[in-house]
Amino acid sequence: MQKFLSLLFILSITLAGCSSDDGGTTTTDDGGGVEPITATYRITFTPNFTADAFPTDYPTNPTFAAMIVAVHEPGKTIFNKGQLASDGIKLLAEDGDGSDLVTFLNSQGGEDEQDFLVTQAVAGGGATQSQSVNVTVTPEKTEISFVTSLSPSPDWFIGVNGFSIVLDANTLVSDESISLNVLDAGTDSGTTYTSPNNPTSPPATITVVNTPPIATTGGISPSIGTLRVVRTDL
Repeated sequence: MQKFLSLLFILSITLAGCSSDDGGTTTTDDGGGVEPITATYRITFTPNFTADAFPTDYPTNPTFAAMIVAVHEPGKTIFNKGQLASDGIKLLAEDGDGSDLVTFLNSQGGEDEQDFLVTQAVAGGGATQSQSVNVTVTPEKTEISFVTSLSPSPDWFIGVNGFSIVLDANTLVSDESISLNVLDAGTDSGTTYTSPNNPTSPPATITVVNTPPIATTGGISPSIGTLRVVRTDL
């Protein structure tokens, strides 16, 4: 009888130390609640490229390229201000063509896991036309990057690099809006929307456009729109 009770005690200790595993979809936080370790988000780019906001040399029928959103782990980037643009960013900024960038991002990583989870909008849009995509973040991939480009322009694009959806150890962003400025890819030296091709040699680094026609004569660059990040699985 004593041997039987000892076996029961050992078994109870073993069971107490085990936890359920349904594929890794949940984790328990420090407060005893349960926080999903995957989450879905709706990413919406809403431009405000109007003649009232940008009156100097305002172009005819401006458009934005189909937005590209990449979900990735901290430390990964698709562009950085103050650094040279990649070939994919150059093509997107100059020609509105995101195909090279998407191909490059999808090629990064090992056989078992990609470094970037890439989603592209079905089509681009007009000066005030919103674009949206849905993405999923994971425990490892908790940052979101976004790019699109303005056409016509020499090499101007709009982007957010490495926005973290983690507020603290147990809380994720539920609804956040990010104000956007126009960026210069540093690959063409054109000075206005319809400037002829004028490759920058050697290439310059990525910067915020702080000269007309985007910025005022005082160097103030108004917001060209917003990126809204909304959690959709709550």
